[in-house]
Amino acid sequence: MTEKVLAVVAAKTGYPQDMLDLDLDLEADLGIDTVKQAETFAAIREAFNIPVQEGLNLRDYPTLQAVVGFVGRTARPGRARGAAAATPAAAPISQSPISQLPASDPVADKVLDVVAEKTGYPKDMLDFDLDLEADLGIDTVKQAETFAAIRESFNIPVQEGLNLREYPTLQSVIGFVHTNRHLAGRRRGRLATPAPAPIASSDPIPISHRQSLNAAPVAGLSIANF
Repeated sequence: MTEKVLAVVAAKTGYPQDMLDLDLDLEADLGIDTVKQAETFAAIREAFNIPVQEGLNLRDYPTLQAVVGFVGRTARPGRARGAAAATPAAAPISQSPISQLPASDPVADKVLDVVAEKTGYPKDMLDFDLDLEADLGIDTVKQAETFAAIRESFNIPVQEGLNLREYPTLQSVIGFVHTNRHLAGRRRGRLATPAPAPIASSDPIPISHRQSLNAAPVAGLSIANF
């Protein structure tokens, strides 16, 4: 089991497997930010058929030893299917109108579509000011998966060192998209700028014509006249 966990972590992070010490802190020692931790954790869950657990907090699993312990406690034969069936639906939240952004904002609308699809919440119940974790109960793993889906929807490249804690609400996530969508568009524009067309040069006078011009003297003139 430990070997399989290390193999998944090595594949997701690029670290050689023999360099992954179980006691190293994922963020402080290995420099793995919360987004990459969440993606790695999700891959480990899939590798061991562990269902999504509501309220899971990555801060409770700071080392590989803690992650291996989590797998040992939860990856039991036949547990995944039963646990998935027994997982209660997310408690509904009080509905409130969405008025913080214009209804015509296509970015906000698309972000809400992705979040609704990834979390199961009805789109019209997603208020921009609600805290994703505290109010909606979306754990850091699910937040990372949702954030990744939003990036892909808007063709925003992966950003090293991105911290999910800086985007606790849908309002802040939409702000991130507005900012980085334009930056990504400008980068693509610079890459796509065509090279200037070469300036067409006038056709040179053929050699045969130059020779004939040099050879034919003007009638009535000679070097002696000058």
